[in-house]
Amino acid sequence: MASFYFCARKQIINRRARSHNKSVGQRWLKMVDNQNYSERRNATPVASVKQLKEARMKISTVEALKAEGKEIVYLSFNRDVTEKTPHVKRLAKSIKEEGLHTLLHLVPATTALKEGIELLDENGSAVTDGENKLTLVDGNNKFKAILMLRKSGDPGKAVEPIKCIVDEDAKDIQRMVMTMNNVVKTWNDADAIKAASKTKSNETIEFIKEKVKEGFTFSTLSLILLGQKGKITKDVIMKYISGTGELPKCNIAIAKKKLEAMKEVGFSDKFIKNRFPYEAVIKAVNEGHTLYDILEALKKFTPDEVQFAEDRRDLSLLEDKLAEVVEAKND
Repeated sequence: MASFYFCARKQIINRRARSHNKSVGQRWLKMVDNQNYSERRNATPVASVKQLKEARMKISTVEALKAEGKEIVYLSFNRDVTEKTPHVKRLAKSIKEEGLHTLLHLVPATTALKEGIELLDENGSAVTDGENKLTLVDGNNKFKAILMLRKSGDPGKAVEPIKCIVDEDAKDIQRMVMTMNNVVKTWNDADAIKAASKTKSNETIEFIKEKVKEGFTFSTLSLILLGQKGKITKDVIMKYISGTGELPKCNIAIAKKKLEAMKEVGFSDKFIKNRFPYEAVIKAVNEGHTLYDILEALKKFTPDEVQFAEDRRDLSLLEDKLAEVVEAKND
């Protein structure tokens, strides 16, 4: 049974190492390969002294670290995790029955703060002093699930020490977190844009963040901001955060005018959040119509025509309204 567990651990780490920073993955794997995990409940796994000196990493438990006076803090841009999060509930059930079979990943809070990353304590307050604090960069859901179980009065195997790895030499933490979350549990649009807002905010990022919160998708926002599909994606945002890609230049003022015009005409929020109206606008632009003509054409929609467009889930009537605007200009 121990050999099966050991092999499973190695496979998990191998997968993560291939997608994460190779040097970190290799150091991690090297230690785990030589790690002799104790079956005793309160035993703290340790690596060899030579390996610790070479890698500046150590395997420990959260309980042991707290006994040393360390405090666990959190990345403000990481996913919002609560006891009601479905993934946390699923993990809680598994951990209660089987225990935790992966390591949490911690880095010095001082390193994160030096990189300009905002940290929060367990109460949600900002952390400004990183001394004697460790930042949880991977395992938020698992950690929350264990804490939830321990509070429940029926923790099962969640009472076992929480194994973790402390990476003293961690660098480029933003990219580390992006990579880990792509491998372990893919971020959604809201996760990605929240991270961008916390780390590399600008007018475009804040506009996208606001609209995603309202229910817009990246796909629709790409049409609104750039008139093309696939220009605003999660991959684009994450590459922008990590410094491996650029964010497209967007005219936020024009995007706001489009949305305001849709609202003034009387289109519902549900319709405005869909791609259909913007595809019609893009078609009109490609046919040579100006933004001014398009906005004027939208104003000509009657309440019945608005309802008709919503029922049909398209804005083909825009062509007729544009013809009226052009005719009026030529008179």
